[in-house]
Amino acid sequence: AVAGPLGIYQITSQIAHQGFLPLLDTIGILSVVLAAINLFPIPVLDGGYLFFFLVEKIRKRPLSEKIENLVTQIGLALLIILFLLATYNDILRIWKG
Repeated sequence: AVAGPLGIYQITSQIAHQGFLPLLDTIGILSVVLAAINLFPIPVLDGGYLFFFLVEKIRKRPLSEKIENLVTQIGLALLIILFLLATYNDILRIWKG
């Protein structure tokens, strides 16, 4: 299941009541997951820049600035949509109890 910022806050606050070590474990897992997501080959994320680098190495020349900007804008739009959907799901989950 995908959790947005509200869902992550809700889960983290529930775990915080169990004690410091479970909270520390959760924060550590969350950090690893966020680092892995950051490596996805989506422009705007670090993995997107690695993807551009790989494409340039294969083509033996850089992408045009126009193409790179367009792909980056599409990647940003997709991330915003994902963020909004995750937040919407969080609100529905909280609303339904």
